[in-house]
Amino acid sequence: MRYWFVIIALLVAGCGKDLLQPEPIDKGVLPVRPYVAIGGSETAGYADGALHLQAQQYSYPALIAQQLQLVGGGAFTQPLTVDSGGYAIANGELLSKLNLAYRVDCNNEESLVPVRGPVDGGTLESFTSVGQSGPYGNLGVPFIKTADLNQLSLSSTNTYFRRMGISQNTLLQGIVSRNPKLYTIWLGMEDILGSIINQSPEIAPIQFFNNLTPLLDSLAADTTAAGFIATIPDVTAFPFFNTIPYNALELDQGLADVLNQLYAGSGMSFQAGPNPFVIEDPNAPGGKRQIKATEKLMLTLPVDSVRCLFLGSLTPISARYVLDETELDFVRYQVLNFNMFIRDLAVDKGLHVVDINALYQRLPLGIQVNGMELNDKFVNGAFFSLDGINPSKRGAALIANEFIKVMNENYRASIPLVSVVAVPGIKFP
Repeated sequence: MRYWFVIIALLVAGCGKDLLQPEPIDKGVLPVRPYVAIGGSETAGYADGALHLQAQQYSYPALIAQQLQLVGGGAFTQPLTVDSGGYAIANGELLSKLNLAYRVDCNNEESLVPVRGPVDGGTLESFTSVGQSGPYGNLGVPFIKTADLNQLSLSSTNTYFRRMGISQNTLLQGIVSRNPKLYTIWLGMEDILGSIINQSPEIAPIQFFNNLTPLLDSLAADTTAAGFIATIPDVTAFPFFNTIPYNALELDQGLADVLNQLYAGSGMSFQAGPNPFVIEDPNAPGGKRQIKATEKLMLTLPVDSVRCLFLGSLTPISARYVLDETELDFVRYQVLNFNMFIRDLAVDKGLHVVDINALYQRLPLGIQVNGMELNDKFVNGAFFSLDGINPSKRGAALIANEFIKVMNENYRASIPLVSVVAVPGIKFP
């Protein structure tokens, strides 16, 4: 029997460091204050199609700052929204955030889908008021593009920037005035998404490089500061572009026969069952064709019109809801070259690269966290919020951890990672 006591004693002695002593918490040589986060919608805490309080409270910069406070980091301020329902602006209309709810469609069929709640009165000014005064540590601005960093009129064109009350003429001046000793940068996705979703002018990679360089020059002037810059994921892999199947046009034989007659000679053919949608294409015969399996439909496609008004069959789907092969090739070219420039600038300016692109590439196979899986599926995948573009609160936690890992690796620090499972998930009714 005494041998068992010896074995147990040896096991405890050998594993005691892991079992009995918590890992040391140490900032190493990392300067932790003040911390400033620079970026677009993902940085600001824009999620579920709106800027709203809970997403801001669990934005990846807020989660990083929460962990930094364990090693002496200071208070982290954000321009928090007052109304937890949040707000978004689309075509001049004030909208609230998306929530999962049961909705009856045009066929009187009920399903669980993201829907926007009612906007409860008030003016835009009341929704854009802030519940925490500056100066802010989170300088993420929804829908910001790199060209906007030094734009003098940004307050007049971006209501999310105007609400932050930055007195300097430009966002770049506002960032520099904070004199950060620790800063994170995640810019570039809005440059790409803006051109394919809102059909704004495309940004060539060299323009991205030229727009980003002044910011990095200004921040790198302080050689005692620690800077971290994130790579850009392939946005075409987001649920926003991959939830509606290209061949979700369900036909009975009668309607298939009608379409075959209507489009005779066009090269299009239809049969009973699932079919590729009909889309606009000025280069195709008659200005329309069937979508290819390699092309993508956006989540903004009005599905009620598909189900009940023959959109995608008798009426072609507008090109604004489609990513065709040419657009997909250009977007992927942009992502590849933007990331090349990010890495080159990081080396040149002394910043550390956080490979968020690699994190997103792991999503299709699923990322396991304490028995929970996060993947790239819409709603059920848990990583993306209900808009199919921006990360959920748990997605933001994974992103925060990627930054913290790079901080720990390069500054001999042991900052604890965020507990992803402790962060609230998507709320189901």
